[in-house]
Amino acid sequence: MQTSRRRRTRGNGAGVGPELVTNGSFSTDTGWTKGAGWTIAAGVATAVATGASALSQVIAALVPGETYRVTFSITVQNVAGDGIAFFLGALPQSTPRIGVGTYTQDVVCGAGTTFQFNAAAGGAWEGSIDNVSIRQVGF
Repeated sequence: MQTSRRRRTRGNGAGVGPELVTNGSFSTDTGWTKGAGWTIAAGVATAVATGASALSQVIAALVPGETYRVTFSITVQNVAGDGIAFFLGALPQSTPRIGVGTYTQDVVCGAGTTFQFNAAAGGAWEGSIDNVSIRQVGF
């Protein structure tokens, strides 16, 4: 007789969960905490001389140890520096991104419930981002 073990998931394990970001399209100047040098206008979030300042959002539904799919677009890049990176929870989770385009990365959430963008390595990055999305994977 053969027995099987199944991993318990909240859904069928094949898809992604609901959108967790508030105002990922930056259609209004709400839902985000803007550090020095960040603005939200005309449907994008723009960083000018941000250094170590962050654009952040607390997302109570984030669960440390769970995997999430993060997608965002760089629509304008004025200063590449070391690129822009995001943190999901307390850990630096993303590959620094340089150049206009849409980027998707699956990451495991670190401790905490804050999602934020920063210039990679605390350096200089100037540009605009849009279409931010976070969804749980394997839902």
